[in-house]
Amino acid sequence: MKNKMYEALMAETFNMKYDKFDLEIKVRKIQTEHVVKCNFRSKGNYKEAFNSIFRFFNELVWFYNIKVRDINGGHSHGSHVQLNYSVNDGCYLLYFTQKVFDERQHLALAFFREALCNESPYYRFLCFDKILQIPFKQKQAKLKAQWIESQLLQLKDESAINFRDIQFKRIKNLENKSLASWLYKDGRQALAHAYSDEFVRDPSSYDDWDEVKWANTVMQDLAKKCIIDKLRVPTP
Repeated sequence: MKNKMYEALMAETFNMKYDKFDLEIKVRKIQTEHVVKCNFRSKGNYKEAFNSIFRFFNELVWFYNIKVRDINGGHSHGSHVQLNYSVNDGCYLLYFTQKVFDERQHLALAFFREALCNESPYYRFLCFDKILQIPFKQKQAKLKAQWIESQLLQLKDESAINFRDIQFKRIKNLENKSLASWLYKDGRQALAHAYSDEFVRDPSSYDDWDEVKWANTVMQDLAKKCIIDKLRVPTP
């Protein structure tokens, strides 16, 4: 049955509506190489068409738990733009419908896509951190910190809970920091800056890699809570 479904996917061109555009998707290899073409009518509308494709990718990652990688070959020709991409599952072709239209929601989902589809734990951490900023104004840092503190008590992911309750206590040189403070000072700040008089996360250090990797279990859980509870994106 599964092989027959894959044969059907290979044999068809799939047409979908996204935003105000028509998407046409062709499958080169099941679960790997796909090509999406976005048709547009108005001259000079090619950038909006590309934006629509990226927003489409956001929903694939959030709602279908798909990793979208190797985005390449982008070009504009006449009345359409085109991108090649790789995915780890092609079943979305049979069920996809657009669910997200709000700009702030898509900004969060874009960072979520970048985090989940990237192998670097350092970049993933920063993407999750950006999601946590979106619902708050720049002057609401205290409110954001309070929200994070409260959510750390309500983690759902098993690995995140393990880090909060067990692994975090094993980190050297904690200096009595809370988990929320550590995520900010030894996570976000140490990743975003490299001043010689401050603590810096070194991509060549095993300890740094391991700590940030573990921290991402918490950051991902917080990011999902933020997307669902604060930004009101439907649950995947």
